[in-house]
Order: sequence, then C-alpha cells, then structure tokens
Amino acid sequence: MQVFIELTRFCNFACDFCPQPSIARPSGVMPLSELRRVLEALRAVPWIEYVMFSNLGEPLLYPEFAEACRMVKSFGHTLYVTTHGERLEDKHKNTLPVDCWFISYRSTSEQAFAHRGARASYEDYTRRIASFVESNTQPVTIYLMGNSEWYNLEAGFADALDLADRRKLEETVNAVGRRFCPEFGGVERGATLVGVHVPLRPNVSLYTSRTCNWANRVLPAGYTVVPGLPHPCPYGYYQRQIVVYWNGDVSPCCLDYDGELKLGNLFADPLPALLARRKCVQSHPFCQDCMGTVVRKSIPGLKHVCYYCAEPLQTAETKQLEGFIGWMEPPKYKAELVQLKPLELADCKPLERIDAFLDDMTPQAHRLVESWKTEG
Repeated sequence: MQVFIELTRFCNFACDFCPQPSIARPSGVMPLSELRRVLEALRAVPWIEYVMFSNLGEPLLYPEFAEACRMVKSFGHTLYVTTHGERLEDKHKNTLPVDCWFISYRSTSEQAFAHRGARASYEDYTRRIASFVESNTQPVTIYLMGNSEWYNLEAGFADALDLADRRKLEETVNAVGRRFCPEFGGVERGATLVGVHVPLRPNVSLYTSRTCNWANRVLPAGYTVVPGLPHPCPYGYYQRQIVVYWNGDVSPCCLDYDGELKLGNLFADPLPALLARRKCVQSHPFCQDCMGTVVRKSIPGLKHVCYYCAEPLQTAETKQLEGFIGWMEPPKYKAELVQLKPLELADCKPLERIDAFLDDMTPQAHRLVESWKTEG
C-alpha cells in the first residue's frame, strides 16, 4: 500500500494547476504526536510500499520536518518527500533519512515560474535547487510538467511545456538537465521523454509528465467535464493507496484534494475499519468526473462519455459537435469537428481492455464489469 501523509495543508506557492484556492476543507498542521499515531495505526497493514510526505501542502514548511522524517524511518518505512524545492537548504543534504526527493520544478522558464505565485525570484529558486542537487547523494527526481492530455494545447495552463513539440521538448530537457547537472551529455535524438526517468547522474533523474488536472476538477476557463459512466477505476487507487490528511481524515485516492471520498478519521476509528469501507466507488460524482471527458462548455446534448473510448454513450441525436476533445488519440486534440454518434456499450471495443484490470478488482467490480459486457 502507498500511504500519502499531509503534514500540513499550507503552501507558500500558488501554482495555476493546483486546486488549493477551491479547497473547502480546513487548513492546519498535523502535530508530531498525531503523526506517531498514524504510523502506529499503519502497523495493521501487512505491507507498506512507501510513505510519502505530499498531498496539498509543502512538507518543508512543517516546523518539525526533520523529526517527522526520522520518525517514519524508525517504523521501518521507505520515505519519499515531494516538494516544490524553494525551501531546500544545505541542512537537508544527506542528513535526513529520505529515500527519494521528488522536486516539482515545472518552471522551465521565468515566464512559467511567474504563474506559481512565489515570492522568490526564478533565479534564486533555481539556484537553491541546483545547490541541493550538486552535493546531495540521495536519489532525486526533478519533475517537469507539460500541457495536459485532457484538453487541447491552446486551453492548457499558462506557459505549460508543449509536449507535442518534439524538438522544443528535447531542447528543454537538455537545458534543464545541464542546469542542475552540468556534466549531463543530453538525450539521444528521438528518445522517449514523457513518462520516463532521464538520468542526469547516478542519483539524479529528470521526469517529464503531463500536468494533472485533479480528476478533471481544475480546468481552464471555458471548459467543463462531461461525467463518465461508472467504470472501474483504471488506476486501482481505492485498493492500493490511502491519503491521510493533516487532521486524520482518510481518503482512498491521492487526487481527492477536498476529501470527497472520505472513509472516516484515523483518530476516531481503527485503520482496519476504515480500509473495510473501501470499495469500488465509480458511482461517486468525483470518480465520474475523473473518468469523464473535458469539452467546451458550449457543447449541447452530451450527457455521458465512455472513459475508455472517449465517445458519447448518450446524446440527444447524431450531430456534429464543435470542440469535442477526446483523451486517448492525440489527433483528436486538435480536431475542430468530430462526428459523434450514439454508442451502445456492447459495441465499445475498448471494454476488452477492462480484462487487464480484473485481477486487481473487488468481487463487486467483477460482477459490475461482467454485467456491462453481457447486457450492454
């Protein structure tokens, strides 16, 4: 199981891709004594893949961060830390029992950094991370984020890296790589750069991914999400991870930034009882939005969208709908007009892919999927 612990919900950045401004749940800090209670509760889980300090706050703002790291390791867990990196200092180098640092750099240019709402200058920010990487011997992954796969490029987040521009992407990866590791020789022409770790030196890698839009809840102006039908979660989040918020509330999904899928509170109920409440929650509005499709708000008549093939299952009538954006086939990103037609679930060929997920599904999900296949 992957365990994400939110030490604090406070952050000194205001990134344009972050849902912080729309979060309704209260802000706060988890006392060190309650972190110990969380770790004690995790003893009930037979296997923990790792504990990660992350979620919706900056871990390095936690006043007892060093003590928190040592406490996690004293329980025998692998510890990962996700940080924007602005608070990294020399005292963090090689002194804390962190198994890997994940630095959300994202800012490939000063223009992009301006959209992160930071008080620090771009030059100081980059220099601080470079200083940390230079002599730190612990594993470090530096994250770059580009335009989202969920909607077309012109609607992406401000100054997001254009992942479709292959030449520019290679130039950016090489420039950022040498920014932090001057000895980096560059990537091979034509090498895969998105979704893979590009090694800069033995303990440092660069990872480029698409910007997360938090289950289709954080979208550019002029776009909305058409909910998907209740398919099984393709990521299996509700089975293989939990998020423990700063106040002890528990969710089965790391994208659940506002606690909509809350299972209960770890300080009020034993962890086994909370885990027993996990189930295939595809019918929840949050999950249906996550498995939906982003469209322009002007599109009429679109009620539900099939997550696996990105075609509407129910429409008022067959029609040309301007601006539909599918999620699976890249050519659809720039399509201005796509013919949309009613589609019977039994004719949905991508349903065959569900078989790949069945081994990791609950009995309830098995029955649900089989009913879809046989009944349509």
